[in-house]
Amino acid sequence: MTSILLAGPAGEPVSLTEARAFLRVDDTGENTLISTLITAARVHVESMTRRALINQNWRVLFDVWPAGGESPAPRAFFRSYCGSRL
Repeated sequence: MTSILLAGPAGEPVSLTEARAFLRVDDTGENTLISTLITAARVHVESMTRRALINQNWRVLFDVWPAGGESPAPRAFFRSYCGSRL
């Protein structure tokens, strides 16, 4: 089974404003670095947990159709656990 990401998330689970407030960063000189770290953290959590934090579109390709006719989902979503934020 091969999974291909068609469309990634529209945003990140933590905004740049929220991260800057948490880090207590006042100037905008580090915005690019902070945004990159937010994305890297999301990708790392998703790869380690095999769960998507934000809705994404995936295409799943099978070498052979699964026995019983049911195809497993490549990733599960945390949507039901995170409330209305997603």
